[in-house]
Amino acid sequence: MYPVLGFYFVLVDKLDLFEEHKFYILCVMGLGWAVSVSYRCAILMILPNMLGSEGRTFVLMLLVTIVMHGPVANIEKNVEIVGNSVACTVELQINHTKKLWKIMQEPLKKVLKDMKKNSDMFGKETDDVQKKFHAVNDQIISKEGFKENSGSVGNGRHLSTQSLFELKTKMRCDCECLSSLP
Repeated sequence: MYPVLGFYFVLVDKLDLFEEHKFYILCVMGLGWAVSVSYRCAILMILPNMLGSEGRTFVLMLLVTIVMHGPVANIEKNVEIVGNSVACTVELQINHTKKLWKIMQEPLKKVLKDMKKNSDMFGKETDDVQKKFHAVNDQIISKEGFKENSGSVGNGRHLSTQSLFELKTKMRCDCECLSSLP
């Protein structure tokens, strides 16, 4: 039983485990020592090796295994969680951008639909305006009621379109006013 206690204090007691787990390991080692001859033989063969260079290598491998199952596994899990978080954030941004784009397009689509709907009405309105101004345009173009050389000033210069229109209007008014007199 003493080799079991020695093995326990040399290896197991120095491990960073809960005391309850260390007690379970001690119980398993004690039960194996009490019941099995092959277990006792294995422990007696391992114990001298633990004190030599092979023992240090074994303990180092045990420590590397513990580190690999502890902090390294935790770091690996954290990296996976961070990757999933970044992927989720990117997907969320894409979805929000799509929704924002659709929301921004709605007013523009409405305006374009209204313009398309009102284009026929706009065409009719412009035709009506052209028809109404056709009579005014005919009066501007007509030469009725003024002399042939009245569009130019005495020195041969021609008047601007606006000046010519005003002159024609005044001449028509004068003619109509004079013709209405008894």
